[in-house]
Amino acid sequence: MHLSPVATAASGAPWQCIMRAKALIVTIIYLEEHDNARTTREMVEAEGRTCFMLAGDVGDEVFCREAVAATVDRFDKLDILVNHAGEQHPVAGIEEISATQLERTFRTNCFSFFYLTRAAVAHLPRGGALLHK
Repeated sequence: MHLSPVATAASGAPWQCIMRAKALIVTIIYLEEHDNARTTREMVEAEGRTCFMLAGDVGDEVFCREAVAATVDRFDKLDILVNHAGEQHPVAGIEEISATQLERTFRTNCFSFFYLTRAAVAHLPRGGALLHK
């Protein structure tokens, strides 16, 4: 089986999930971590697999729809969605977190899971997988 997953981080757990799935085609979505994304692409390609990289904001619903559509358009399928996007901004106290930062963090850490899943579910075959970390 030639699996085609979409992963929403450039290293760590999504990479491990992809490798366990024996995925042959991988789409990595990342925000600005170009070096991490390139390193992960090199790891995927060193295993003889294809890697498609998309830079963008998973906290943006339109981008999530476009990323899933671009993957399906490019590879004609989507078998696995690995939601592992996240951000954190350590501060000394809660009073230092602005409403803007709180919303930004929730867009990345929570809303993106919903946006990507909603965009992907129509393309997942029977036996497809959604992995949320």
